[in-house]
Amino acid sequence: MASSQTYNTMYLVTLFITKDGFNDDKIFFAPAKGIPGSFEIIYCPGDLETTYRFVMDREKCTAYVHQMLRSLQTDSDPFEFFQVSSKIGPSVIYSIDELGSPRTRAFVEESIMFALTSGVVRE
Repeated sequence: MASSQTYNTMYLVTLFITKDGFNDDKIFFAPAKGIPGSFEIIYCPGDLETTYRFVMDREKCTAYVHQMLRSLQTDSDPFEFFQVSSKIGPSVIYSIDELGSPRTRAFVEESIMFALTSGVVRE
């Protein structure tokens, strides 16, 4: 195991949101440097050359993930797929339609938050 827990902006979770014929939207999550218990979130819309960065504590991050998944499910011009890529396991792809199941949505939320709070370090 590494001697120190420095993250060097190691993204613990990356979300890819896909729509055929369009560039993927990407959302990156990392521990916020110097703010224990908080996360830096970077949102990169696929159709823009803009990057949005913000920091949230765990409670707000959990609410953000919940709200984002609900928004994807209810979008009137929906994306097709949602991929969760984390440092603690394989990438998993879901169809946006699957987020309509409260069980699936809860599982995705729990998986994201578990990965964010798992204490992963680089070796």
